[in-house]
Amino acid sequence: MKRIITIPSNLREIVIKLSPLVLWLSMFQMYKFIPEAFKREIDVSTLPMVETALFGGLATEFVPRSETGGIVDLLAALAYFLHFLIPWVFGIFLWRLYGKAPLDFLWYFGWMNFLGVFTHFTFPTAAPWYNERFGFTPASYAIHGDPAGLRTTDVLLNMHFFENLYSTSPVVFGSFPSLHAAWPFMVAMYYPLKGPSNYFLWLYVAWVWWAAIYLKHHFLVDVLGGAIYVLIALNISSFLPVFISDLVSQKKKNEDYQFEIV
Repeated sequence: MKRIITIPSNLREIVIKLSPLVLWLSMFQMYKFIPEAFKREIDVSTLPMVETALFGGLATEFVPRSETGGIVDLLAALAYFLHFLIPWVFGIFLWRLYGKAPLDFLWYFGWMNFLGVFTHFTFPTAAPWYNERFGFTPASYAIHGDPAGLRTTDVLLNMHFFENLYSTSPVVFGSFPSLHAAWPFMVAMYYPLKGPSNYFLWLYVAWVWWAAIYLKHHFLVDVLGGAIYVLIALNISSFLPVFISDLVSQKKKNEDYQFEIV
């Protein structure tokens, strides 16, 4: 006996456009289960060498910071804390603004993060905090993540929030590209409104970029790399196979798809 299963086109669109997001989150969490023998050698020298060649020195050396902490450290920590919330709040904003799920934004956001984490897997790189602690000594995957400059905020507020967050991160050596820099940049590029709110959003981008360098989490080349990955993700549909473009094309959004099961 044959049965016909009908899949609404809007459900199909949701599944397709959320697939890069799910793929990225799965890759990120599964990385810790990959045996070290299958992981690439960690690069500890390319980023500082490239940055010195391009800019005449390291940006982290030109952004002085106090080891005792203060209001500046708290501002940098706030920028990093908001980083985890902004894309999801922005998605809710798009939903409220247009009255429908922000699938296009999540499609590009997922691809951008997938490409970034894929680069972290294939070209693992050490952050400035590693070079500060260990120099150019070869790195090991046994090393846990380090909150670096955020440790000062933990001390100031008598907590272990950032220490626990970074020490348990599945991906420790993912300095390039900086997804911390990429997330707010993508939101700013995708922001649909003009006016003062747009200017404040770009100020937030600059705030996060400064914090990434100030806290010694990223090199300047990592930050710029994050912006480049955003631009790639926003144009990625032109690089996708034609059949993927057909699956998410506007002309099919009102069609239903039937599958025959024997």
